[in-house]
Amino acid sequence: MPRFRSMVSLVGENPLPIYLAARQVAAPDARLLLVCSDHTRDVADRLREQLAGAERQMFVKVRVIASAYDPVAVLEAMRQVRSDWPDAALNFTGGTKVMSAFAVQAWADDVARTLYLDEAAAAFRLGSGEVEPLYPLRLSPADLAALHGVAPDNVEGCPPHTWADLCGIVRTFATTPRPPEKYDKKWDEGGRWHAALTPATASEWDQKRVRDIWRYDFFAGQWLEQMSATVCRRLGADGPELLEGPQAGRLLPDDAVQGPRHYRVSGQQFEVDTVVVHRTRLFVISSTTSAKVKTAKAKAIEALHRGRQLGGGLARAVLLSMTQEAELAQVADSVGSERLAVLGEAEVRRWTEGRADILWQFLNQQSE
Repeated sequence: MPRFRSMVSLVGENPLPIYLAARQVAAPDARLLLVCSDHTRDVADRLREQLAGAERQMFVKVRVIASAYDPVAVLEAMRQVRSDWPDAALNFTGGTKVMSAFAVQAWADDVARTLYLDEAAAAFRLGSGEVEPLYPLRLSPADLAALHGVAPDNVEGCPPHTWADLCGIVRTFATTPRPPEKYDKKWDEGGRWHAALTPATASEWDQKRVRDIWRYDFFAGQWLEQMSATVCRRLGADGPELLEGPQAGRLLPDDAVQGPRHYRVSGQQFEVDTVVVHRTRLFVISSTTSAKVKTAKAKAIEALHRGRQLGGGLARAVLLSMTQEAELAQVADSVGSERLAVLGEAEVRRWTEGRADILWQFLNQQSE
């Protein structure tokens, strides 16, 4: 595929197709025009900021179309863009349908220099018939959050723990009633949940005077959130075995995995348990220890939605639930999305044995 010296890109609500095209099919010092509506001006401004700061020498301009749904106004605007940028390629992945339709019409004399990102196939398609798969671009969850105008905040820390503690909790889960859904001072009568901790961790909690409500929050669900992030960091590049020690040989670099965070977008705050970026694709992992199918389904739907907010149409989601396996199958059928993987207690138990087969396969198959 040619590396274009200049490119016009239509900007919609999802900035990622524009960013990826600029990084993959445009020359490092290309001239780029971002054509947007009033509604997507903030998206275009973020793109300009990110592309200008991507260690490239791009010249990036923004042009606003006042009437992005008016065919006559859009056609006139696109003809003017074509006249001003006669040698530019056209990326019509974004924008309104009216913008895309009349932009392509304006490029009718050079349709071979048009392109769009086929998100389902993870490939760019040119008007010439050429197809180029997305190549792995080094992005972190923080990079994608910045592109989408999402501001991450740290969540309150959880009590200190080790991998041995997490594995002990998994073993305890099979034989011990779950903590109640709401905090109660008698939530761990008999101390069966605390007995899952190693003596060293139990002593550290006592020395640091970890409050009882924080202990409850950890055993009620924080442990599973922490475990999913730890497992992602330990995945091996060559297979589903969980590795220990140095970074070498691992599937994901450290900054490609982000544990529990609060995010703010358009004034709304929400929490995401674990975010992973693998080969340009973002994965949201949502965890629950609840036994309720209704809760698991709501978590799955939320993970898909949050994934799109953070990673656009390329995003995928993982539901990690300790609900019964047969009921989880119902959740997967009910949600009915190929973008979602549903992992249950059996997969979590494999983690304690040093393997993460289903998670490893989903991350890699979805990123091919």
